[in-house]
Amino acid sequence: MKKNLILIGSGCWFIDSFSYFIEKGFKMTVIKVEKTASFFAPNYEILNALGAKIIEAEYNSDFIKSLNINQNTIIIGGGYYSGDSPNFNGSFVSHNELWLMKNIANYNKQNNLGALTVRYFNGDTGFGTKMEAELFEESLKNVDLLIFDNDNLRDFVVTNAPKLKDKKYFYGWIETPLKKYVNHNLTKKYFREFISFGRVICSDKNMKYPVKTAFYPYPYNQYRGIKRIIKRFYHKKIRHLKSGYYIAGCANLAQILSDRKEAFQKLSDYAFGLSHFYDIFQGSIEKFTKNKDFYFSLFGQNSTIKEGGVRVCLPITPFAITPQKM
Repeated sequence: MKKNLILIGSGCWFIDSFSYFIEKGFKMTVIKVEKTASFFAPNYEILNALGAKIIEAEYNSDFIKSLNINQNTIIIGGGYYSGDSPNFNGSFVSHNELWLMKNIANYNKQNNLGALTVRYFNGDTGFGTKMEAELFEESLKNVDLLIFDNDNLRDFVVTNAPKLKDKKYFYGWIETPLKKYVNHNLTKKYFREFISFGRVICSDKNMKYPVKTAFYPYPYNQYRGIKRIIKRFYHKKIRHLKSGYYIAGCANLAQILSDRKEAFQKLSDYAFGLSHFYDIFQGSIEKFTKNKDFYFSLFGQNSTIKEGGVRVCLPITPFAITPQKM
């Protein structure tokens, strides 16, 4: 019997990595939901180009039955979940996905169909209120497996949804490129500078996409003050670069593959590239560790950024090709 993969929603960054399943002989079906974060909307076109079948979601029991899930089926959903936290743009965007995840998992378990249901998490996770946390907790009651980017993210989730604590889980990145797209400059010559793709250091949450590729001398230390940094270092621009590169998404598949190739060709002499650093050079890791209870609490999630509240963006996702290990 043919293996089946059902993806709920548009997925996340590096959606083309799901081609792994198609290459392994899976038939892939993607359930298109009504609401999708704008930067993930192109993912449906990418998945279609890879050979996945796109179907429109319906929110009733007949639709769930029509999926014909069985012991050779994997159902995956997850990523963005904002609850009603004020520090997220587009709250409630993921409720339709959550409804489908809940009802597919319940149907699978109640009928002993043997499918594997999986919910993955990334840094765009928040709850906001006890009601949202309990809704999320109840919705994943019959999901078989949870995947977290890291241990801090799991701690955050089970702090707010404690009934998930005993659920089977493992740590792994869903939002990551396949090995075939990760290239390395194996020469010994490279510049000791780093590159931020997607968002600049200490970026404003309202920054438009895509932003210009930013180059910072290594190491960048904001403790010295931004004005002093600008005086000491100039913001380097490398010749013949485009203003932005679609490396993780937000474009069609052909452009993404082309931009990855071009980025490697033009930037492989530099030390490394990552998605976004936010404020890791300001001591935020130490600050996070010291104040973890606050950040994990509903009170912390509902505090504004100005008041010290945060979006829980715990992992640093590798948006860019990694040219050279330091």
